[in-house]
Amino acid sequence: MRYRLPPVPPDLWPVVTCVLLLELEPGEQPVQSHLPASLHTLLTVMLEGGIDVPDTADPSRWTPAPGAFIAGLSSQPLMSLQRGRIRMLSVLLQPAAVSRLLGESAAVLHNRSFAAESVWPRAWRVLEERLRMARGEPAQLALLFDFLRARWRQRPPRGVDRRASEFALHIQHGPRAAAHRSGLGERQFSRQFTATLGTGPKQYHRVARFGSMLGEALLAPDALSSLAAAHGYFDQSHLTNESRALSGLPMGQLLARIDGDDPGYWSYRVGRDMLRFARALTPRHWPYR
Repeated sequence: MRYRLPPVPPDLWPVVTCVLLLELEPGEQPVQSHLPASLHTLLTVMLEGGIDVPDTADPSRWTPAPGAFIAGLSSQPLMSLQRGRIRMLSVLLQPAAVSRLLGESAAVLHNRSFAAESVWPRAWRVLEERLRMARGEPAQLALLFDFLRARWRQRPPRGVDRRASEFALHIQHGPRAAAHRSGLGERQFSRQFTATLGTGPKQYHRVARFGSMLGEALLAPDALSSLAAAHGYFDQSHLTNESRALSGLPMGQLLARIDGDDPGYWSYRVGRDMLRFARALTPRHWPYR
């Protein structure tokens, strides 16, 4: 596995969390990749090769993913199947930016993915042709940044979109406290939160808490008990159930897979490397938020 994290232009910081350029070599057998539930919407362009994903009608079957697709916020673990060498460019979008980029509620993407061409029909076809003609990854990345920049600027934020970042910040205190901090009743807060961030505040908080817990556990795997308590898990059983629901495995088994040689857990290793790099730098040197 080889990957790079190109810097995001400062004017796109409200839109893009980070960018991943990834190369995976084929193994003797197809590799089933695993990703945890995530708050981020992912825009992926396959530069070489392709992956299979579970069929929407029959999840036990695999079906080829589009050459470029957008996968929304997920409250369940995700899987894909790699049968050969792949090279791909993935952009993690800021949760608070998705509804404005789409021009409608981010809820349409919750636990779903679509071909990029179906989301931005005419504009994506033009971009796809330019990507094919571009020489090298820097040129392709610049084209993709220009595409996102244009989508961001052409759609003024809806009224509720203006509060998306505020909602995402307050939810760390829990749904009820977040509603109070936003100056809204709980029902009104829930409606507005779902419309702009793609899922209800309780589900969003659940995934956010697990993501924070997992990030800390990747850096300090021997401190699970204290980390679980600090993140609001009642006991080890509570953490185990949440980890199984949001990653597919209990936390202990998940960390063992990540530390081992299982090629299916490459995404967790990339995330761990990013966290280690971020901890080693001052905020002004770290290109992502």
